[in-house]
Amino acid sequence: MIIGIDEAGRGPAIGPLLVGAVAVDNDDFLKKIEVKDSKRYSNSSREAVFRQLKDKVCFSVEMITAENIDIKRKSLTLNRIEVNAFAAVLHRLFKKLSYRFDDLSHMISNSMIYVDSCDVNEERFARDLAGELAGYCGKSGTQANMDNNIFSHIVSKHKADVKFPVVSAASVVAKTFREREIEKIKHKLGEDFGSGYPSDQRSRQYLEDYFRKNRTFPQYVRHSWDTLNKIKKKVCTTSLEDFL
Repeated sequence: MIIGIDEAGRGPAIGPLLVGAVAVDNDDFLKKIEVKDSKRYSNSSREAVFRQLKDKVCFSVEMITAENIDIKRKSLTLNRIEVNAFAAVLHRLFKKLSYRFDDLSHMISNSMIYVDSCDVNEERFARDLAGELAGYCGKSGTQANMDNNIFSHIVSKHKADVKFPVVSAASVVAKTFREREIEKIKHKLGEDFGSGYPSDQRSRQYLEDYFRKNRTFPQYVRHSWDTLNKIKKKVCTTSLEDFL
């Protein structure tokens, strides 16, 4: 198997983090349709590509809500959260492929796993992922890293979603499911707040206006993000100046 893993929604202040995994016997079909990194597609064209993929590849997704990200960040770095999510999505993928493999260890030993590294150190990300996967395989992370058993089947690269078609496909899967979740959140909140990223002026303005009116933030927001602290400080300082 050739397996690709990528995430969507690492940086937003609003909404979940989605991790996608795709498995294929070979990447001929992915090359044929010229699958690209999800950021290169419009929403409609990405959905069209996903429709091409969903019946041709085996895929799985792992979602971490904004609330769970806040809980996890009390004890884990964001990189570690992603390592755990990458391992979890691979385990989900195994369950779909269990008719072909006896266990996760068997699947890994018969696969090459390409991942988009979230760490500045590509090798460290691969070793951390190998250690986490070892837990699913019933081994200690130390043993797995010492014998390079799992590590030798992981290729961790920056911009892997551009370099490897199977990671591009995983990127499309992750982004498609994230955007669908964002649309659900917009419907529930009754507001089009944009992309949810701090760099999106519409998103920042929505959060600022909401906090100014309610003195709290809406559901689905990542309270552990520094963006929210900056908005609090700005609104509270402005309110104090108005009072004086």
